[in-house]
Amino acid sequence: MSDPARAAAAAQALEALRQRYRASIGKTIEAFRALATSLAAQPDAAEVVETLRRELHRVRGTAGSYGFSEASRLCGVMEDRAVRWSADPRLEARISADETQAAKLHVEGTPTSFVNGRRIVGAQPIAIYRAAVERALAGK
Repeated sequence: MSDPARAAAAAQALEALRQRYRASIGKTIEAFRALATSLAAQPDAAEVVETLRRELHRVRGTAGSYGFSEASRLCGVMEDRAVRWSADPRLEARISADETQAAKLHVEGTPTSFVNGRRIVGAQPIAIYRAAVERALAGK
């Protein structure tokens, strides 16, 4: 096999691996969703933060290996954040305080906005926000 033929075969094999990786990434996304749910329920659960860090590290490496450089970069940023999270007790205290406040305000998701004490849940058309501001300005 000549050098150009080897190069073409290697490129074809790498592309097949990239496609296989791309097809399997849905399972990884589901794992991240499950970790997010766990962290939302228990943001101070060190084992969940560590599992998140490991998963981010794994995806950072594999995504980079298969040529998905932006995904690899983003996982690296998030992995660094997870490391800082697990090492910073102040962050855990802030998260707990935010959760407490969110529970008091009945915030169950994002986005949740407040206009003069009235809650607006979900991504709403601008007309909804405009009407809420107008009611607030009118004292209603």
